[in-house]
Amino acid sequence: MSTPAVNLRTGFTLIEMAIVITIIGVLTLPLLVLYKSMTENKLQEDTKARLKNMNSLMTASFESQYDMLTGKSTYHYPCPSDRALSPTDPNYRRQFNNGLCSLAQLAAMPAPLVYVQSMTPQPPVCTPNFGFCIVQGNDDKDGDPGLDPILIGGIPIRDLLKAYVDAKGDPFPESYVLDGWGSNFDFAVSYNLVTYSDTYSKNDKGVISVTDENNQNTAGINDDAHYVIVSHGPDRKGAYSASGAITVNCGTAATALDSNNCDNDSRFRSALGRFDAKLPTFFDDYLVAYTRRETGIWEAVGSTGSIHNLNKKNVGIGTATPTAKLEVNGDIRADYDARASAICKKDASGNPVDCFNIEAITGSGIIECPNTTAPADPATYTIMRGITNGRAICAAPPTAATTAKPSTSCPAGQFISSINLATGIPICIN
Repeated sequence: MSTPAVNLRTGFTLIEMAIVITIIGVLTLPLLVLYKSMTENKLQEDTKARLKNMNSLMTASFESQYDMLTGKSTYHYPCPSDRALSPTDPNYRRQFNNGLCSLAQLAAMPAPLVYVQSMTPQPPVCTPNFGFCIVQGNDDKDGDPGLDPILIGGIPIRDLLKAYVDAKGDPFPESYVLDGWGSNFDFAVSYNLVTYSDTYSKNDKGVISVTDENNQNTAGINDDAHYVIVSHGPDRKGAYSASGAITVNCGTAATALDSNNCDNDSRFRSALGRFDAKLPTFFDDYLVAYTRRETGIWEAVGSTGSIHNLNKKNVGIGTATPTAKLEVNGDIRADYDARASAICKKDASGNPVDCFNIEAITGSGIIECPNTTAPADPATYTIMRGITNGRAICAAPPTAATTAKPSTSCPAGQFISSINLATGIPICIN
């Protein structure tokens, strides 16, 4: 008798396999979403931390940076770098034009950037690849004709690193100029706080505007930001890569809110919330803006015991519309010395007229009468009988002329108190 064959092999049917795969997918999906969220949060936190580090480095640069070009510490920010340079360029991540960024120096370059500050409006002036731009700011802080410009480029980390290491002694990673998505930070800075000067104050203001998604000034910034450092976020819109190329075109403000941060002008946006919908309100940028609030209008001058006024324009006492550095509507009393180069009257328009040149009758003096310098003819020389409106009053001497030539000046360190009417010789006192 034959025995029927029995198949002892076992396994899963296709239906069973499909069920298992579906279960695994259902269990894994939340983990994948969680992993993506954690990764994105990590990139965001890295970007925020690096922005904070760049902000600290930039403020340190302004307040205590040893300037490689002048050899001294001054209150100023570095000139931005050219964002479009490749890593093989010797000027990669260094100050544009070796830090020589006055408008005159930029106009004198082999490929000149000519920006006319007095022209309003003045269109942006950029390098051919827009790696470095000069744009019109929102105010005039230094008293020059026209609105102060803004310089836009990248962070010159290689110059800053040298200054930072020289001052602090510890290293600072160059990669910190990249955000979490591998794009370079943009750096926009007020021109009036970049050009070299040892007259800047910590309380000086910038000319950059930063507003929120409702076009309202952000906290603490009233068109006076010193600088702005921008990450263009995960969409990289308008950002330059580490290799110096634009990753994604900027677009327009009509299509996305964050396009305001890459259109090379003086106005930046810092939305209070991050909007991810692909709408005109879309915003995924991160930025820091910096300004200083005044702590007072006076500042101590080192350890000299002196103080100076931080106001950059005119000061009025008894008038709200001063037309000079110090204008007083009233009397001035000085118990000791009062220094001035001239004393003037004002015409109906407030302009100085009939000025008396004080410096002309102090020190060695330059006021004199004709024929009082050798070789003078003793028979024809005149003597000084007085001074009016900064000019000598001359006359023939009342007594017979002698061969002695009268002196017309005081020794150094003395000044004229009166004039001997008989000889025309000044009477000098200490």
